[in-house]
Order: sequence, then structure tokens, then C-alpha cells
Amino acid sequence: IPVTGVQTCALPIFIVSVISAFGDVAMVCGPAFFELAPTVMEILKLASQTPIDQEDPELVEFWHALNEAILDACLGMVNGYEKVDSPQQLPKAVQPFTQFMLLFLVYVYNSKPPPSGVVAVVGLLYDIADILGGFDQNVCDYIKNNAELTTILREQATNPVSEYAQKSATKAIALLGL
Repeated sequence: IPVTGVQTCALPIFIVSVISAFGDVAMVCGPAFFELAPTVMEILKLASQTPIDQEDPELVEFWHALNEAILDACLGMVNGYEKVDSPQQLPKAVQPFTQFMLLFLVYVYNSKPPPSGVVAVVGLLYDIADILGGFDQNVCDYIKNNAELTTILREQATNPVSEYAQKSATKAIALLGL
């Protein structure tokens, strides 16, 4: 469903808030959230495909806010996974979700987001490498072998939009041995 009428409707703000809240719930619930994860992942995937009119500044602003909310939800889910004791506790759904997150990170970064979006991209990329990569070396190998992801890290380590982005990128580079 295309989003229209941002200026006359509070629905977009509500949508952004709900999407972002998934991450908060996942962090609080930890492994108890795993049962809901596949459904939430599908919602995030659908939200990431929201079509908008790129010529409408208000819709573009909403679109960037929506993308940041999706990144926040992903970040909360990844941090919720940190509470498991072993890889066997991770749901089978984590692998396709990890692929979605990494592809979405590149998509958002390439869409020229505001600085807060770049910070969210780099922070999530570091957490994926640190937390999920800690359970599955294939995650780290994928990041290391993906030119777009390593470019994001190198750009933000040398020419960051913020000190936090630089620290996250530098930690990820060290963690991955780039």
C-alpha cells in the first residue's frame, strides 16, 4: 500500500513508532521473543518495501524515519539474541533474517540517509558481526567478503558522520580483521 497524505495523517508516525518498538520488545524478552521473530521479520521486510513518491519531501522524510525504525527493530532483535547461551538456542529463522538485515543495511546506506541513519547502519553492522558472528563464523566471513559492507565500515572509520559511527566502524574492522 503506497503511503500518501503524510501531512494530514498521524498514521506514518504511528507506523514508525510501532516498527521501532519491535526492537525494544525483543531486547526485553530475549530468547522468549524467538517465537514471534518470523512474524516480525516478515513485517519488517514488508515495511522495507514501502513505495513512496521520491519527489515529495515529507514522504522522503517519512521513508528515512521508517528505514531507521526498521534498523532499530533489527538492532533490538540482534541484541535480544545476545542473551542466548549457545548457537543451538538460536532459531532457524536467524539466518535468513541476517541476510535480510545485511542487504537492508546496504540499501539504506546507498539511499543517502541523514546522519542518524548512517549511525544506525554502522551500529547494527557492528552488532551483527559481534553478536551473530560470535555464534556463526559464516556471518563474519560474509561481511568480510562483501565489498559494499566493508566499504561502509571503511568509509565510516575514516570519514564518519559521527564519533559513534567511527567507533562502531573501527570496532567492527578490528573484530573482522579487515
